[in-house]
Amino acid sequence: MGADFDESLEKFIASGKEFELRRAKLIQDLLQERSSLTARIAKINDGLLKLGHQEASDRNGNEKGTNRRKYLGGKPLSEIGKDILRRHGSLHGSKIEELARAEGFKTDMDSKNFQAYLAVAFQRDGGFVNLGRNTWRLKKRKP
Repeated sequence: MGADFDESLEKFIASGKEFELRRAKLIQDLLQERSSLTARIAKINDGLLKLGHQEASDRNGNEKGTNRRKYLGGKPLSEIGKDILRRHGSLHGSKIEELARAEGFKTDMDSKNFQAYLAVAFQRDGGFVNLGRNTWRLKKRKP
C-alpha cells in the first residue's frame, strides 16, 4: 500500500504543478491580451480625438466644409438670407434659394438638402422667424 500511495501522491502533486503551470500561462495570455486591447483602445481614442478635431474644423467652415459650399463674397447663407429678406420681406425657402443662387451662392447640394441646410442655418443664426411651410421673415428688432 505504501508504493501505491507514494505513486498516487506524486501524480497528485504533478497534476497540481501542471495545473499551476496552465494557470500561470492563462494569466500571462490574459495580461498580453489586456495589453493589446489597451493599446487598441488608445489608438481608437486617438483616432476619435483627431476625428473630433476634424469635425470641429468642418463646423467652423475650414477644410472639408469649404469645398461643399462656397460663400458669396465670404458671407454665410444666413447673412445672404438676411440681405434677401431685407429687400423682399417674407419669402418661401425655395425663392430664397433661387435668389441666393442667382446672386452667386455656389453649392453642390440639391434643392431638398439646400432647404434643410437653409432651415438649420437660419435657426442657428436666430435672426429669422419661420412663418410656417418654410416661409421665412426676419425677426423684428427690439428698439
